[in-house]
Amino acid sequence: MRQRSWVAVLLAAALCLAFAAPVAAKNPVRPFGVTFGGLGSLGPPDDCPGAQFRIGISGSGQMLHLGRVGLTSTHCTYSAPATADSTFDQGVVTFTASNGDALYLIWHGHQVLSPLPNPTWSDIDTVTWSVTGGTGRFADASGSGSGAGWSDLTTLWVEVSLWGTISY
Repeated sequence: MRQRSWVAVLLAAALCLAFAAPVAAKNPVRPFGVTFGGLGSLGPPDDCPGAQFRIGISGSGQMLHLGRVGLTSTHCTYSAPATADSTFDQGVVTFTASNGDALYLIWHGHQVLSPLPNPTWSDIDTVTWSVTGGTGRFADASGSGSGAGWSDLTTLWVEVSLWGTISY
């Protein structure tokens, strides 16, 4: 009888460990989504060889699983003067949660300007992003995805939605 009780205890412990491992898995993959708006600013393309200018964005948005977040971003913009095509690259984005944790992304993409010669808006038709880390709960974060948006070239207002997956 005594031998059976030890076997039962060992079996129960093994089952607990087997079921606890998936629950305790570090950095589960989860859906990522954020929609944000912000005011852009134009700057010189000092560290953007071949770019027309550097864009900065400061704003806020709503992130899946986190709620309200702050945002700062900068990227280089390359335009083809004869066409309505424009690309952006070397983009760095920081999202800040209400508790101060920061999530860092890099991004690049393509946009189409409204009719030339005096475009007033752009359709940001392609955004590709990836997570480069962060602080707090995002210290070991990773992930990637896509996005799209638009910008008003007269007021420099930008709105973008990003989606994909993230682990943290």
